[in-house]
Amino acid sequence: MQARGFSHDEKMAAINAKNQKDNIYLQWKLSNMTVDKNGNAVAKTQEQQ
Repeated sequence: MQARGFSHDEKMAAINAKNQKDNIYLQWKLSNMTVDKNGNAVAKTQEQQ
């Protein structure tokens, strides 16, 4: 394995990990949102009150 290839793999792994974190956050946020009758995103906790 070449040294320059290893550096590239490390960078890609870091980028993938960051993207995964962003995706998890977005999935969490979407799962906590629902759409009201006007089509606006509303937090589910507010709607239940």
